[in-house]
Amino acid sequence: MPPTHIGGTRGSPTSTRRLPAASIGATRVATTVAVRPMARTRWRRRCAAELEAVWRRADGAARIALQGLIQIVVALHHAERGNVAGARRLLAAGRAKVEPYAPRWEGVALDVLLADLRRWEHARLDEERVAAPPRLVLA
Repeated sequence: MPPTHIGGTRGSPTSTRRLPAASIGATRVATTVAVRPMARTRWRRRCAAELEAVWRRADGAARIALQGLIQIVVALHHAERGNVAGARRLLAAGRAKVEPYAPRWEGVALDVLLADLRRWEHARLDEERVAAPPRLVLA
C-alpha cells in the first residue's frame, strides 16, 4: 500500500485517509498494543492513542467498533480517577458500539471483553471493591 499524504508529509500519523472496513489490518496491530493496557494507566493511555490513530483512518463498521473500544478504555481511566458517572456513560456507549460485532471482531474476542466488563463494572462501580481489570484478548 502506498504511503498516505497529508499536507505533503508522507506517513503522517494524522492522516485522514479512510481504510475500507474489510481491510483494516492495522486494527490487529492496535489491539496487540491493547492487550496489556487494561491494567495500568500509562498502557491505557497508549492503547487509546493507538486505537484512535487507526480509528481516524477507518470507516463503516470498523470505525464504530474501534470507537467503542476507545470508549471502553477511556471509561476505565475515568473509573480509576473516581469519575464513576463518566465511566458508566462511556462503558454504556462503548458496549453499545461493540456488542453487535461479538463474539469476534478483527481478531478481538469481544465476548470475553464484554463478560469481563460486566464483572468489573459490578465489582468496581456498583460495590466499590477492587477488581481485576477487563481483558482484551486476541482470538
